[in-house]
Amino acid sequence: MVVNSANLQQSIQACIKSGKRLLEDAEWLTHRESTGVALAMLAQEEFAKAFVLALVRDGILPWTEEVQRSLRAHECKHLVMIIMEWLLVVNELRSSQSSDEVLRRDESLHLPPDVAIAMNIYRHEMIERIGGRNPEHYAEWGGAARKVAKGKRDRKKQAALYGPTCPFLVAKIGVKRCRINGKCEI
Repeated sequence: MVVNSANLQQSIQACIKSGKRLLEDAEWLTHRESTGVALAMLAQEEFAKAFVLALVRDGILPWTEEVQRSLRAHECKHLVMIIMEWLLVVNELRSSQSSDEVLRRDESLHLPPDVAIAMNIYRHEMIERIGGRNPEHYAEWGGAARKVAKGKRDRKKQAALYGPTCPFLVAKIGVKRCRINGKCEI
């Protein structure tokens, strides 16, 4: 698939702008915690899309149909967020160290198992599933990343938006009715 660098850059900027707007809205809604949490999570998803698009722009990820479709899958974006959260910590550590310290092999800069698992699940399970293939499921890829891949973060966002008793979520988390108006209009 042909990649247009200018279009990718425009998409990256749009995702970042959208993420910033959602974060600002979430900050304004601190008195309504559930909506603020949902907006903050949506902002994270926008930043994850921008990150994946930047990886494509820089030639690190191929611009395939599966990668494109992964930008619409909440669980994929949440797995990417695990990677981004770790990169933020590493960048903060590196910026506070001298160049000699950065060159030294520091355990704190090693790739944590949950981040490696998130990368593997994204590439070897989610992308394969999106492509209509039957990916292998590795039992050793567990922990927090597996829970995210199974939709834990997205269920948290849905519960924040619709309430813990929304009928829309009955099949997912066993809720009974919407706490806001008693019915679901989705």
